[in-house]
Amino acid sequence: MESTKNGVPESENLVTLNINGSRFEIKPKIFKDIVASAFLELPEENKLEYYFDRHAPSFRGILDYFQRGELHLPEDFLTYMEYVAMAFFLLEFILRIATCPNKRLYFKDAVNICDIIALITMYVKLTVDHLQPSERYSISLFDFIGFLQIARVFRFFRIVKDVMGFRVLVYTIKMSTKELALLTMYLALCVALFSVVVYYCERDNMKSIPDAMWWVVITMTTVGYGDMVPITFLGKIVGSLAAISGVLLLAVTIPVFVNNFILFYTYSKSMDFNKAQKEKKGSVTTIKVSPLA
Repeated sequence: MESTKNGVPESENLVTLNINGSRFEIKPKIFKDIVASAFLELPEENKLEYYFDRHAPSFRGILDYFQRGELHLPEDFLTYMEYVAMAFFLLEFILRIATCPNKRLYFKDAVNICDIIALITMYVKLTVDHLQPSERYSISLFDFIGFLQIARVFRFFRIVKDVMGFRVLVYTIKMSTKELALLTMYLALCVALFSVVVYYCERDNMKSIPDAMWWVVITMTTVGYGDMVPITFLGKIVGSLAAISGVLLLAVTIPVFVNNFILFYTYSKSMDFNKAQKEKKGSVTTIKVSPLA
């Protein structure tokens, strides 16, 4: 006969956790320990099944820790893919160094420096995760190491640096520095002016001048998040002037940058076309036929 407790079968006293579609049946004591440790938020009402939007494979490791006192981190397909990617980038880095004709110039390149930083941070983080697994779920200095892994994004520039459109874009930015500096200066001047005025018009709505500066930037660039809006009549007038000034400012300066890009892109296309024509002519062999006697 099935044992009961307070008139309810023992099997029905288990708490069911629905972790993003995966169900776990645990004892109420374990459930209270998990809630007390802030891994899960405390439910508002008592019931026998709770839903939490969490990562199910990671929760298995957390549940195993509360049941056995040992933390076993799950290693799923993505974890193995990360190991494969780390090994690939390390091998690729070693081969590039081995085949590089000038090591000094190689280590002076900014993209190569980002590669070195990314590799070091990846392996340092991997070592820390294996030696101190608890650090993965705590805030410590190792979070800075994880933050440095953003350097891996700069590998994208290695792929696109030989694309003609990207090279034209970089050259256009270099040649349009005066226009971009002028745009930045005018924008900063308008932000400083409108932010002070709108702050004094909307003191009850905007907490500080930096908040007002954020609102002016969003308004002048025609983004308009809507997180802050003027309420008073004077504030709406200032907002309208800021929006009109932003449109005029962008309309005057952006076409200069666009025209430079079109000019350089057209020039690069013509250069590629001329080069292809020369190669085509060079591949044609001329045969001289002597006239018949």
